[in-house]
Amino acid sequence: MPQVVLRQYAARPVPSRLAVGDVIRCPAFRVGLRCHQSPGEILVAWRDRHYPEYHVRAGNGSAADDDGRALAAFLIVRVELTEAEGPDDVCPGNHRLSRDVWCVRLDAGLGFSAASERIRFNLDEPMSVAGPDEAAVEVLGYAELPVSWDVAEVAE
Repeated sequence: MPQVVLRQYAARPVPSRLAVGDVIRCPAFRVGLRCHQSPGEILVAWRDRHYPEYHVRAGNGSAADDDGRALAAFLIVRVELTEAEGPDDVCPGNHRLSRDVWCVRLDAGLGFSAASERIRFNLDEPMSVAGPDEAAVEVLGYAELPVSWDVAEVAE
């Protein structure tokens, strides 16, 4: 199982920006939704409990709340700029870029596996209802890269 070696930043730039390799935690990660369209990940940090409940009732996903997720450490494995288009009734013709952040959950020893929980949230998207206040995300440090592991050959 891969292990993350956690290092501390000498000083974080202000305002800090989340980056690939950061190890983070956030109490807003407790509330989650497992979407049917992407079952391998959980959308977290809903601004209001009403939104994931609506998606569950509509059959778009299943509730994936976890009190332990609020205290768990996560390794950011991908940050992607994504383009969104405003709905016609709010801001017609408006296009904007925001950040989608993908993370893998680390165990108490800072290890993870292919079966480890994966979460996703959005930052800087004003229309998003699933994104934490970036100031509330605690940066625990960063992973010493590369993180590597060996895959055992299985005899058939």
